[in-house]
Amino acid sequence: MECQRDAQTQRWLFQPRELTLETVGKRIAEAEANLLGGRSAQFSIVEVATGAVCGDCTVGLAMPEIGLANLGYMVHPAFRGRGYATRAARLAADWAMTVPAIGRLEASAVVRNEASLRVIEKAGFTYEGVLRGFLPNPVGPRWDTGVSSRTR
Repeated sequence: MECQRDAQTQRWLFQPRELTLETVGKRIAEAEANLLGGRSAQFSIVEVATGAVCGDCTVGLAMPEIGLANLGYMVHPAFRGRGYATRAARLAADWAMTVPAIGRLEASAVVRNEASLRVIEKAGFTYEGVLRGFLPNPVGPRWDTGVSSRTR
């Protein structure tokens, strides 16, 4: 929840900005069912040296009928700049490419979110282009989004 309150994180969110304990509890409770049901897999990003949870990474089926999945990730501000997002994105993508139901994995970021676009590139995704006005922006015009993919 602290990560969601971070100004840099909030700058790029288009989802509800305030997570409650109830919302987080519901997400945790749904995680196992989502994994077992083949809808999504959520991973924690853990710093090996300390055991500290420093973020999360999710692979979710967006359009199961065509094998399309999305990758998302978030790193706590105190752990940014250490390569954790890139490593987590790469590992999650490598795993996703072993799942028979996934033939294409997409990752995207607002075009002005240069740090996230670098993570996606370093994680082995191929940049494909810009989707104009793709994401809602809660404080202004819709955001253009850079989309990249990995395919089997």
